[in-house]
Amino acid sequence: MNPNGYGANKNVEARGAVPPTFDYSEFKAIGSYRPPWLGGFTTGMALRWHNGTRWQRDAFVTDPIRIGFPAEPVGSRTTPSIGGLDLRVEKTFGLRRDSRLGLYADFFNVTNVGRATGYDSGSGPNFGKATTWTDPREAQIGLRYSF
Repeated sequence: MNPNGYGANKNVEARGAVPPTFDYSEFKAIGSYRPPWLGGFTTGMALRWHNGTRWQRDAFVTDPIRIGFPAEPVGSRTTPSIGGLDLRVEKTFGLRRDSRLGLYADFFNVTNVGRATGYDSGSGPNFGKATTWTDPREAQIGLRYSF
């Protein structure tokens, strides 16, 4: 065994340093506001953006066993930038003796931007086709009782 810990496979050892899969920039802004009108309610938002993840074309040999290896430099491709906006609106009501009732609604992926987050990396007719996507616009409502 060699000192680098790669075992006897000289091809793996020769690749050298590669960019990490999640080597991306990210921006996130979170905020909330409580307007005084309508008896007061709380609004909040989360805005996220990142510039994608790295991937490359892979090749596979299936005989005598299935083995995969990069057919391009590792991390040579990058998925598109992706962003999202989530919102929350909440109204709370005071009840008897220090208890409160809250009604809230969460809205996820408000802009409903569908972006591919993964691609078929195997050489062949499906190379580059999207395999996973961002979640579509979703909403949920909830009720909270605090005492």
